[in-house]
Amino acid sequence: DCETSCTVTVTQAMEEPKFTSLLRSAKAVEGSPIKLEGKMVGHPQPEVKWMYNDQEWEPDNNRIKQFVNPDGTFGLVFESTTGDDKGAYVAIAYNSEGTARSLANIAIKTRMKEGVEKSSPSFARPLGDISVDEGMKLRITTPIRGNPIPEFSWTKDGKPIDASRCHFFSDGELIGLEIVDANVGDTGAYECHLTNDQGTCTGVCNAEVKKVYSAPLFSKPLNNIKQLLNCDAKFVCEVGCNPRPEISWFFNGEAVEEDARHKIKTNGMCRMLMIKKLKESDVGSYTCVAKNQEGTTESRGSLEIVEFVERGRNDAPEFLKKIGDEMVFRGMAARFTALVTGTPEPEFEFFFNNKPMFPTDRIHIVQERTGLIRLSMAYVEESDIGMYRLRVWNKHGEATCEARLVYDGLEVQPGQTLGNLYQGFEKYTIGGLPMPLPDKPLICQCLIPGYSHLEACYSLLDLIYAPYYMVRNGLELPRRAS
Repeated sequence: DCETSCTVTVTQAMEEPKFTSLLRSAKAVEGSPIKLEGKMVGHPQPEVKWMYNDQEWEPDNNRIKQFVNPDGTFGLVFESTTGDDKGAYVAIAYNSEGTARSLANIAIKTRMKEGVEKSSPSFARPLGDISVDEGMKLRITTPIRGNPIPEFSWTKDGKPIDASRCHFFSDGELIGLEIVDANVGDTGAYECHLTNDQGTCTGVCNAEVKKVYSAPLFSKPLNNIKQLLNCDAKFVCEVGCNPRPEISWFFNGEAVEEDARHKIKTNGMCRMLMIKKLKESDVGSYTCVAKNQEGTTESRGSLEIVEFVERGRNDAPEFLKKIGDEMVFRGMAARFTALVTGTPEPEFEFFFNNKPMFPTDRIHIVQERTGLIRLSMAYVEESDIGMYRLRVWNKHGEATCEARLVYDGLEVQPGQTLGNLYQGFEKYTIGGLPMPLPDKPLICQCLIPGYSHLEACYSLLDLIYAPYYMVRNGLELPRRAS
């Protein structure tokens, strides 16, 4: 036998610079800050040089600062402007593959409006409250009046604002501030102070930054595995958070890298480490570490090599479909239906307003081998209105779900969304397994001799009590000779 190996390195393709967001022209009042910003792509990462009024130019990085971020955003920030700053600015992005240009014009206004009577500062409309999600742009703007054009300052909760994270701007008619990557700490009352030689004015708005990011959480922890020598083993877990986490795998504290025997897979929230052709050296502790900007968490599992593996399944109960709210009129029939999986087959019990329920001549409770559990009422009485709960259990665990029975009417009922009822199906869609139906398909129409179309209707539960879906097959069949 003989073997050989080589190392393959995949690198990013070379790309000439391109602007995905061009510079935009801007105007400002003399003495106010201003910002020019664009975004570019290219490989290698392009550099940027500037031209001002057709002449090569470099910012002084004191009053005028240039920036280029790793995500490709670039631009100029004028901490304060003068009349000499007006003109045409050209950004030239270049690398070894080529160049690209973007042009923006800056116009500078004087504070005194010629031919207009002097007036004290005021807001053309009140500052409005604002709410944004964490990580989004927080932008507060409002039109202003006054001659001379007012100078301005901003405070938050009565304290100066950190200018390193916030950009202020004024063009003489519109004034505002902008925070590109807002966080929960930016929530508060923002005060805008206007001043000229005729007086002062202050406006206030409340800004809320909603928490949307979350630390990683393992909804399904790593499993402990017992497997035969020379067989394959799979560690599977589910982790959810926002933003999506970085995942690392460790074996006995050492990082696991992908190779011929170790495969790392991701499918939605599902994360998997597969180990092929197990060896004695693979026995030990495996850890999945999930990390994002909100925190770090981990889940551990162990691998043991045994001489015999019990092949039976042991699963705690889980709802593939939960019971849903029912809205009925007096005397109508009502039904709560759930679909449950678990091994061994779960036992179940219905409760009404936290009291156990039992079958009667009017109330029927059935369980089918397919996992379908159904509570049916031949007709509804006023005493049936309330909260219903279904509990299922086996020796590995239990699960519950609830639904309401209410009289239909003109009032808007909060109810449950259809997506909430079918949350248990998520693992089937992730795994690529076919999703089972609660009931066997029911054919209510079929081919009739002498007709040229085949029509079939399949119901998910029952045609009388639940929605059904019509499937039409446009296949033309030859007519029977008359």
